Amino acid sequence: MSPRLLRLALIVVEFTSLPLLVVWMVYVITGYGMLTPLQLIPNPRAVHADRLLRITALALSLPHSYFGTLLLIARRVRSGTWRSIYTAVFTSAIVILAVALALLESHLAAP
Repeated sequence: MSPRLLRLALIVVEFTSLPLLVVWMVYVITGYGMLTPLQLIPNPRAVHADRLLRITALALSLPHSYFGTLLLIARRVRSGTWRSIYTAVFTSAIVILAVALALLESHLAAP
């Protein structure tokens, strides 16, 4: 992997980490809000099922996990052959996951 790609990966991981933490904390708080009588958010079910929040979570999670895994592969895998194999397998997996989630989201949005 080129140093440029690794620099980009580090920037993306750092850039997406705090917004991703905020989004997942909203999911946790609204999830607990649906299960307990304590109402921190007035309508937790509407917030928890919000389409924009789901898309935001996916838009932050996919690049964060992809580039984070590329960084992990670059730092831990010494063999160039295995590094290429792991990168190809994970890239294929994340593309399949992204397409599946996009199809699922478009199916959920249909009337």
